[in-house]
Amino acid sequence: MLMDEPTLHDVLSGRRRGIGPALLRSALGCAAIAYGAAVVCRNAAFDLGMLRVRRLPVPVVSLGNVTTGGTGKTPVVAWLIRELRRQGYTPGLLSRGYRRLRAGDNDEARVLARQCPGVPHVQHPDRFRGGRRLLAENPPGSVKTSPGTVNVLVLDDGFQHRRLFRDVDLVLIDALRPWGYGRLLPRGLLREPLSALRRADLVILTRANLVPGERLDDLRRTIRAIRGGEPDGELAFVPTRLVNPRGEVWPLERLRDGESLGETPASFCGIGNPDGFTAALRAMGVDGPCREFPDHHHYTPADLQELEAWRRARRAPFLITTLKDLVKIPTDSEHIWALETDVAWLRGREGVLRSLRSALGAAPGVDVHATDGTVLSADGTVHSADGTTTHFEAGAATGLAAGGTTADDERGRTDERPRTDECGRADERGRTDERGTTDKLASAA
Repeated sequence: MLMDEPTLHDVLSGRRRGIGPALLRSALGCAAIAYGAAVVCRNAAFDLGMLRVRRLPVPVVSLGNVTTGGTGKTPVVAWLIRELRRQGYTPGLLSRGYRRLRAGDNDEARVLARQCPGVPHVQHPDRFRGGRRLLAENPPGSVKTSPGTVNVLVLDDGFQHRRLFRDVDLVLIDALRPWGYGRLLPRGLLREPLSALRRADLVILTRANLVPGERLDDLRRTIRAIRGGEPDGELAFVPTRLVNPRGEVWPLERLRDGESLGETPASFCGIGNPDGFTAALRAMGVDGPCREFPDHHHYTPADLQELEAWRRARRAPFLITTLKDLVKIPTDSEHIWALETDVAWLRGREGVLRSLRSALGAAPGVDVHATDGTVLSADGTVHSADGTTTHFEAGAATGLAAGGTTADDERGRTDERPRTDECGRADERGRTDERGTTDKLASAA
């Protein structure tokens, strides 16, 4: 029996009552037992070195989650890429490419191409092979980077893709739908048991502005019980403007002006968590109806004709959707506007950035300032505090990044946590490398 996503969520959450939904939940619960056993065995195989982990020659930052559906990874990926660029890195992007369009990319790739133009992006189910291809097309530089080279990779939706070694594992948890109904797939939305959060370097709550303070405190307590510490950060997705398929822009005041005239726009979306989208609209005072499509839905001409007829029937001035939906809609479509959003940190931004700098070190081609006054220039020259200078070959003095900050760090903070491995990166858990051995590195926390 096929069902749409709203009905499926009603069944999984227990909101839909009756014998049929109860029997379906029981059947899905049996399947979840088998799925959970497979997940536990797979994770144990990686932890014990029985499954091979492959390394790429540049640092990797992974963003992921423990549930299916949208936690806001795409805008956070865009924020991270912008921050890495500001720190002097040249990032590349790896993703799976789920439900690609005929043109060869998917909606997430199109959104990121708009928000982060010029960033190399390879979509491949095997992220290690995709990473090798991306680096072959954009080879990493040594000390001085040139335009087009890549010296750090961002792995989108990579928490469960353990075959690729990562220097930082960043996990997002949606405050609106944090635990996937508390059950593993397919009975719930959890990809892994919540204990997997102990594997994460950084845990960040998204949409933290859309839940009551009491619920936010409950989430913090749950995360503390699992990981032994508070979430590393909390953020919101703040609407910035409206944009249509032709790239024309409206200020957000158009929404408020329409509401004051009694014209309520309707909305539609095909994303993993439509509740996040509708909650954002309600927070702006827009409380019109929303048509929900499956996640990553590809809109057909018939879909768009039906949406236009629905808009007219409701006498809505226009339709609002998400940017991930807009990139799949033809440019000649009328009366459709997307709500653009940006990341707004509520707590923890500076700590997250310090952790990233500590794990990745200084970007090649960027001056490094050590805490004792020593400066490593981008050309490999060390300027000591006493005025003497020494020149090192590329990579010979990377240890100076420990306890230092990049010259363009506008906050002027220092990070005194030591590097402990041969690449100047620290790892507190020990991860398995491509030879099946485990790095037993000292904690940098």
